[in-house]
Amino acid sequence: MMWARLDDAFPQHPKVVAAGVFCELIQVRAICYACRYLTDGFLPHGIIPALLTGLEDAGVETRMVETGLWEKASGGYMIHDFLEYN
Repeated sequence: MMWARLDDAFPQHPKVVAAGVFCELIQVRAICYACRYLTDGFLPHGIIPALLTGLEDAGVETRMVETGLWEKASGGYMIHDFLEYN
């Protein structure tokens, strides 16, 4: 079993606040996915619908990139600074 590390100030980080609570939840799910499957923070395009299970897609991918939580990568996205903290 892998563990995901979240700073206790994560919910108040300026990027998270700017993205909103919907994206905050998606970021936690994305970090958990990356830790579980040892992706070093990479999120393939195909996993995005699974991150949204039970939620309505409100342009989340664009919002995550615009606020700096994710970065575009070939074939998907990278969680910003993932390897620095995990």
